[in-house]
Amino acid sequence: MINTNDCLHNLMALRFVMWDLHLYLDTHPDDEEKLCLLNTYKEKYAAMLPEYESKYGPLCPETGAGCSWLTPFPWVKGGCC
Repeated sequence: MINTNDCLHNLMALRFVMWDLHLYLDTHPDDEEKLCLLNTYKEKYAAMLPEYESKYGPLCPETGAGCSWLTPFPWVKGGCC
């Protein structure tokens, strides 16, 4: 069974690879192979993110419900906004 840290590590690794490929494609826009690779990683990330969030909660404000995406806030024990 994969735990929270493993899932989060996998998502972070995918984001890093996607960003690295994005930067590469900024300087090599005609590299179709790398563009396909970027799209493959985007699909993997898009499939993994909802799975992670359904088990462990929203990962970022864009996918959470307003300020409740991080509940409780780290500096408030058991509180919300």
